Amino acid sequence: MSTRDEMADLPEEDILLAGEYALHLLAPEARAGFEGRLAQEPALRRAVHAWEARLVQIEAEAPGELPPPAHLRAELLRRIGGTRARRGRMWRLAWPSGALLAGVVALGLLSPVLNRPVFVPDLHADLRAAGTLVLQAGYDEDIHRLRILHEALRIPPGRARELWLLPADGSAPVSLGLVPAARDSYVTLPAALGARLAGGTLAVSDEPEGGSPTGQPTGAVLASGPLFGV
Repeated sequence: MSTRDEMADLPEEDILLAGEYALHLLAPEARAGFEGRLAQEPALRRAVHAWEARLVQIEAEAPGELPPPAHLRAELLRRIGGTRARRGRMWRLAWPSGALLAGVVALGLLSPVLNRPVFVPDLHADLRAAGTLVLQAGYDEDIHRLRILHEALRIPPGRARELWLLPADGSAPVSLGLVPAARDSYVTLPAALGARLAGGTLAVSDEPEGGSPTGQPTGAVLASGPLFGV
């Protein structure tokens, strides 16, 4: 399924907003408003996940700091059809040099790289602390994979961040493992454990290096959020 197919139920403006959100281009006020919509609109969440997955693929395959071909700017402006302000904001993005920009154009062109299957979660959680988005997590029930995306999480030297499931039945917290240092990572869960995620809450705690020595949270809970269907 292509990216356009995945976003077929969204207007073009929302597709562009989802892309700008994934690229961290929205101003703070616009980002807060968009996140409010994400909690209510599953199709919009799917669009953000699709953008993020495509950009991760592009980053992994980018050959390095290469300037984009001259024709890409004109093609980008023609394809997105946005306002002058939006065009300027997207073109000034520097990561690394033109590599990510080339990826954005590739999304509009539906290149073979961007037509590959993507990680599409069935469950999603926004882990927040005092209103700040600290961590995002999504779970694909078919392949039993948990995607973890840092937003404002910090892992100090000598400490660990451990992810926990607080099951819907009120039973004891279950460790989902240490949060990887990489900003965007995937963890495969046992199918039986993944089946317990629905209706539960995810939380991340501060733990000694190597994780909790007791099998239960021992440090401060840094952020938490309920899992909901995407």
